[in-house]
Order: sequence, then C-alpha cells, then structure tokens
Amino acid sequence: MASPLLVWRDSIYIMASFLGTAGLALMLFQPLITRPPDVVDVLLFHSPAPFSIWGVMAMWAIFVAALLAAFWPRLPLRISYGFGRHSGYGNGGSYTYD
Repeated sequence: MASPLLVWRDSIYIMASFLGTAGLALMLFQPLITRPPDVVDVLLFHSPAPFSIWGVMAMWAIFVAALLAAFWPRLPLRISYGFGRHSGYGNGGSYTYD
C-alpha cells in the first residue's frame, strides 16, 4: 500500500519547489540588478534615515555569519576556549605532557 505522502512527490510539485527556491534566490540579487537610487544611497551610507544604516549593517552581518557557517570547517582557525590538556581543568590542576 502506497503512502498518502507520495502523492506530493509528483514531478510537477518537485519542479515547482525548485522554481520557487530559484525565485527566492533571485529576489536576493534584485536590488543590486535594478539599482534604484534609494538602494544605492543606503548602500553608500548617504541616506538621511538612521534606521537604514542599521539595516545595511544587519544585512552585512547576516552575510558574514552565513559565510562563516558555510566555510567554518575549511578555515585555518585555531580557537582555544581554555579547556585543553594544559589549562588545569579536568586533570587535577596539573599540566601533563605526553
């Protein structure tokens, strides 16, 4: 007996979901393609409204966070949180060298 959830896996629904995802991705680049004057003013910090500066800073913070999340395993970063072999935690307060 087939599952009732398999009805939604028809090819038209799969194609519509991919097209919807592509449409949402294109909306991300839409302001940079058309370049209305107010978008250019905001991106260059020439806008008189103070909340637009916060919006641009939040947008770039989201972009940086997404890039860090995407490339975190590949970045050559060494971050120590203080919980290692030589920090004194978990080994009775003494340092061990193996």
